[in-house]
Amino acid sequence: MLEGTVSLKAEGQGTRDLSAGDSFVIPEGMTFGMAGASEDVELLEVALPAEYRFMFKR
Repeated sequence: MLEGTVSLKAEGQGTRDLSAGDSFVIPEGMTFGMAGASEDVELLEVALPAEYRFMFKR
């Protein structure tokens, strides 16, 4: 997280409130969602390996 706040809910891990300076790892295939993002939220996403496929659940 570069700026702002957001709540991250990850399968089997519950909910984490994240703010600037926090980091998190989402393993391939894990279902997750984000909610309650502040207006100034900025995050840096790094996906490894490059072939990683995103699976968003709405």
